[in-house]
Amino acid sequence: MRTARSKCAASPMQRVATATTLRAVLCWARPLLLLVFLGTGGCAQRPGPEGLVVVRAEGSPAATVTVEVVTNREPDASTGGYSDRRSSELTFERFTI
Repeated sequence: MRTARSKCAASPMQRVATATTLRAVLCWARPLLLLVFLGTGGCAQRPGPEGLVVVRAEGSPAATVTVEVVTNREPDASTGGYSDRRSSELTFERFTI
């Protein structure tokens, strides 16, 4: 008893040929799509100055938070911050934000 084959069923050779053709198309299509996406990104408008306007928040004021930090960098006396040099000991600081 024979079963009817679907018209969509392809022979193994046709499947190999289709896969090879698909790989060939993807080989040149990927860089092309990348260029299209990067190129269209340059068409977007830049945000205007209204994007940088400071708006006062409504509601209750935020709570203060104490942050404790540790660094192994040497203090820099000229700037009041820290230099890029390593210190031999750790420095602890506490900030209330």
